[in-house]
Amino acid sequence: TIKLVEGALVWGWDIVPIILSRKSVMAHRDIFPCTTTQTLATNSLDTYVNCTNSSAIVLTIPVGLGVGGYYELEVAQNGTGAVTVTPASGVTVNGANSSVVVPARYKVISMKCIGADTWVAYGV
Repeated sequence: TIKLVEGALVWGWDIVPIILSRKSVMAHRDIFPCTTTQTLATNSLDTYVNCTNSSAIVLTIPVGLGVGGYYELEVAQNGTGAVTVTPASGVTVNGANSSVVVPARYKVISMKCIGADTWVAYGV
């Protein structure tokens, strides 16, 4: 067993040092509270988007969100209202400009930005 400690210096296969942070060691996600329809912003990246409302919520992924990195979102429907993630014009999700829906209450979908304005949704 190897014990990883926050701030530890780890050498990868190509001898590149990697500094471990709490997020990389514990897969920690900040909770981003969401009670209304909104356009996602950079403060929602790498978070657990906790949607809690009895009315439907639509989350829009704008052009440029996630540019410059490979980010993730976890989107949860914890209220009774349906939760839909919709790409803005110019953004693709799963190879198309179409929405994805969290399947049911207490379910989570994961969204990963894999390139400029290109997202993959899984768990749908």
